[in-house]
Amino acid sequence: MLRFTLIVLTLVFALTPQIAHACSCEPLPNPLEAHSQAALVFAGRVHTIVGNPADEGASLMMTFDLHEVWKGPEQPQVTLLTPSGSANCGYPFEHGTSYLVYAVVEGVELTTSSCTRTTPLANASNDIAALGPGIPIANGISDVSNVDMDIPWLPVMMIIASLLIAAVLFGPSLLGRRR
Repeated sequence: MLRFTLIVLTLVFALTPQIAHACSCEPLPNPLEAHSQAALVFAGRVHTIVGNPADEGASLMMTFDLHEVWKGPEQPQVTLLTPSGSANCGYPFEHGTSYLVYAVVEGVELTTSSCTRTTPLANASNDIAALGPGIPIANGISDVSNVDMDIPWLPVMMIIASLLIAAVLFGPSLLGRRR
């Protein structure tokens, strides 16, 4: 009977599915502590996402158009990584959405995760109030609404281009009639 019990218990433990471990994070620090721990703190809009979110164990690469910076280089764009999948603590960024991002350096890569204070910008009012004013970033990469179309030499260049096209198209036929 003892032998039968041991066989049953062995089979039960051997055939019991392994429990998948979800992301586990430390409690989030307050915004000022998170700022001091981060390598880069910025507000920006997701410009591109490269990678497959369903590929657990891989990383997603995001490029952001920056609006404001509280810590780090003042540049118009930044690229960083996050693990794919929530089980790996990846942050679920959405294309075109603006976020307040707290990024750290892991190895040689700039990364963020769901274990940081990173949040959609619409939900970040408390963090922004605690951080104070950031440095606004003039971003001309994807915003073409402020392009200056008052170019004084444009009409002159269009006339010259039109004359060159007319000379190429009609020049040979005009030269042929003179002979």
